[in-house]
Amino acid sequence: LSRLGRAIKSLVLVGDKKQLPPYDPMQGRKGRRNSRRSNLNEQLSSLLDSSALTVDSGKVMLTTQYRVPKDIADMLNHRVYRGQYNTCPLASVPLSGLHMLHVPWSESQFRKYVNPNEVERGISMLEKLVLDYDISSTLVITPYKNQQREFEFQLRKYSHIKTTVLTIDQCQGQEADAVIFSLVRKPTRFLTLNRLNVALSRVRKKLYVLTDFQDLRSACRDNDWECARLASDLLIDFN
Repeated sequence: LSRLGRAIKSLVLVGDKKQLPPYDPMQGRKGRRNSRRSNLNEQLSSLLDSSALTVDSGKVMLTTQYRVPKDIADMLNHRVYRGQYNTCPLASVPLSGLHMLHVPWSESQFRKYVNPNEVERGISMLEKLVLDYDISSTLVITPYKNQQREFEFQLRKYSHIKTTVLTIDQCQGQEADAVIFSLVRKPTRFLTLNRLNVALSRVRKKLYVLTDFQDLRSACRDNDWECARLASDLLIDFN
């Protein structure tokens, strides 16, 4: 921005504080990670604290969505956006897109943050989606890099499956007709409301959530977990 100088007549910032900050691929590396991350945060804070954004005349709230299946959007509207995330009545979005799949699992201490049962079930779903003419794109997302790597390794055996595997922090801004969301293990506070919001809102038609229902129900009983109510909503029709 500083290079543009006086050439800037106006500046429009578009963002969603209910989702995630910009993804930094250097975040997990050593060396310059801390200083680079600090500088980025300072620059963003400086922009977001500008006087134009602290008065109502400088803000516009976009409250209508046109892509996410209505059943999922309604949950996000209620639990995340407090009535400010409404589905356009004229939008051609599916009324129902959520599919909860129970995948029993006991975590191994030797392969932490890896759930081979969910990988196997996820690939099985991808094979079915390849034959679904209504689905032109797929995306696999998971909270953990170890699970991402396991999916990518196993998918090498299936050259006919064309998909992308991302962590939640990497997938913001991405979307697909069908999304497979592998929770891996009993959710912890690492799965924040912002992360869960991003994970649930990448889909255009079908969202498959892979999880052990018993683990998810147990997590929902933790009143200190900010996702407890939204996660409980996911399970309402799958008891």
